[in-house]
Amino acid sequence: MHASTSTHWAPLAAAALLCAAVVVVSGCTSRPAPARKPAATKKPAAKAGPKEEATPMAKPGPAPAPKVCERCGSADCEYMAGINLAGAEFAGREIPGIENRHYGWPTAERLDYWRKRGIKLIRLPIHWARLQPKLEERLDPKYAGGLMRSLKLMGERDMLVIVDVHNYAKYRGKAIGSPEVPIAAFADLWSRIATVVKDERAVYGYGLMNEPHKCDWPACVQAAVDAIRKVDTKTRIYVANDYAGWAASYAKGDLAAWAEKGMRIPDPKAIRDPSNLLRWELHMYMDHDASGTYRKTYQSEIERTDGPGARVGPDLGVKRVAPFVAWLEKHDVRGLIGEYSVPANPGKDGRWLVSLENALKYFRANCLQSTYWAGGQYWTRGRDYVIGPNGWKPGSGDDQKNRPQLEVLLKYKD
Repeated sequence: MHASTSTHWAPLAAAALLCAAVVVVSGCTSRPAPARKPAATKKPAAKAGPKEEATPMAKPGPAPAPKVCERCGSADCEYMAGINLAGAEFAGREIPGIENRHYGWPTAERLDYWRKRGIKLIRLPIHWARLQPKLEERLDPKYAGGLMRSLKLMGERDMLVIVDVHNYAKYRGKAIGSPEVPIAAFADLWSRIATVVKDERAVYGYGLMNEPHKCDWPACVQAAVDAIRKVDTKTRIYVANDYAGWAASYAKGDLAAWAEKGMRIPDPKAIRDPSNLLRWELHMYMDHDASGTYRKTYQSEIERTDGPGARVGPDLGVKRVAPFVAWLEKHDVRGLIGEYSVPANPGKDGRWLVSLENALKYFRANCLQSTYWAGGQYWTRGRDYVIGPNGWKPGSGDDQKNRPQLEVLLKYKD
């Protein structure tokens, strides 16, 4: 989402007992032995009965079958609905920036807030130039340290993290693939990130790039995948579509074919991953221009006469994601809606929340992971689409209540 370019602020032993048997032997005297009594007639010994055989141990039964998802039929369904925790990528023009002024990392207190509400999946945006001040050189110790602390804090809370490079396929304003930022530099970045974080318990996936555009994205993806797989063969890799192709609601006919062209998603057959762990990412907003800024009211979105695209309505989110779902099914691959949101605050039209709930129902019905945009304690107070407590407007007295969007999301979190 483009809002992240603005300045924002506010991780038997057992012992054995041995017993000795003592044998006592009686001695004899030299006196004559007394007369013997007649020997008693011996009774014939009872015949031994049949020998008891040990009861054979029961053979272990088959291992319980893995739980199969009733929706997708998979024994390893990855469905979860989580959130973005924005902040470390804020104020992208302030490099390196001042921590807790220009940018910040999730705190233990705020992570506890989300975990107590059952949120497990986290997309964590980071900034390339802060992490790596010079291309193809070492990672910045301070910023990388902040990333590692955050991952440890989230791992302690059993959270799963997608590390997202949030730079729109640019480094200091220059596109990947340009003379200033060769594709090899992008591959180098991901080799270094994977080397540092791969053993952290929380690391669930690598989000190669947020909303890439104006570059040879398939070539960039392949270079990054190759670099990562040299050091990490077990972690998922999330590949976003070229953001010049939106999720859209005006697709007709063969939705998968439309997605191939309209959403500009790299061909899964053309990207080689020896681990077969590629996941495909799309962003979807429900205002008319899919920007996620929600400048117009719900009613004015319905009544507007300017610009292309469908009018806002209760099923707009479903319509915008349906081509992507059809594309995933065609290629038998898995996906993520990495960003989506709606506004909510006192005075905001409640119909936005209906659109949100319908979209989340559709995500779950299709076992499509999602991360809401956004949480994070560094947002300016009162932003309508923020899902954390700082989304409430100052003085509203609602700070201790769940945000309306969160109440909806929690119904579909797993």
